[in-house]
Amino acid sequence: KPIRCIHVNQDLDMVVSCSEHIVLIHTLRHGRYVRMLEHPAGGSVDILLLACTGDIIMYSHGDGSLYHYSINGRLLHSLREHLYICQMCISPSGEFLFTAEGRVVNVRQLHSLEVVFRYVEFGERITALSLSYEGQFLIVAMESGVACLCSTNFERWKLL
Repeated sequence: KPIRCIHVNQDLDMVVSCSEHIVLIHTLRHGRYVRMLEHPAGGSVDILLLACTGDIIMYSHGDGSLYHYSINGRLLHSLREHLYICQMCISPSGEFLFTAEGRVVNVRQLHSLEVVFRYVEFGERITALSLSYEGQFLIVAMESGVACLCSTNFERWKLL
C-alpha cells in the first residue's frame, strides 16, 4: 500500500511512516523495523510527526482526531474534537505543537495537546506551516500565496 505520510528525525535516528491506518517506525541509518502503531479507530493517518523527545503525533482527517504516542507505542493523549488540521509542526524543543486549523494557528502543549496560545485569525485559509531552524519564527503560508512570518517568543505573550 502507498505511504501517505513520513517524518524523519535524524537526531533520534528514526523514521515514522504511515500507510492507511498503520504507522511503522524504523531506524534511519539501517532501516531496521522498530515498532508498529495503529490508528485507535482504524482510520487513516493523514499527518504524522516525530518530535526530538520521541513523541509521535498523528492526525486523521477521517475522524478529526489528534493522537499523541510515546516512542514505545503507548497512547498518551488523544483529542477527539472533530478538528480540521491542515498542517502541523513541532518546536525544536519538543515542547509545543503548532496546528493550522482553517484560518487559525493554535499552539498546543505537546504532552497534553491543550491549546496554550492562539495566533490572531489570518484572513484566509492556511495551506502550510514551517518553523525556522531554531524555532524562533513560524512561517504561515496561505491560499493566495501570501506568507507571514510570526514570532514564537511566548515569554512576551500571555498564554491561554
